[in-house]
Amino acid sequence: MEFITSTQIRSQFPKALAMLRLGKTIHILHRSKIVGLLNPPNNTSKKIFTQKDSEIVRATAIKFNRPPLTCEEIDRKYRAAMMKKHGQHLS
Repeated sequence: MEFITSTQIRSQFPKALAMLRLGKTIHILHRSKIVGLLNPPNNTSKKIFTQKDSEIVRATAIKFNRPPLTCEEIDRKYRAAMMKKHGQHLS
């Protein structure tokens, strides 16, 4: 548990980022009171398709006589379609 003041956030931001990358939680102080909390993310990326979605796609592929796709292939094709539709600013 690390403490950082509101003034130090502006002046020592790289240090705060380094602590977050190490997995430490940072408490933000303003006038000797805790006003906020910075937590590192639990997971950086989230799966778009679940196992159930994959099973549905696999069953559909067999029904239409197509080769089944893995979750990674489905995810890659979905992301490519979204990038084509929405552009580079897709999060």
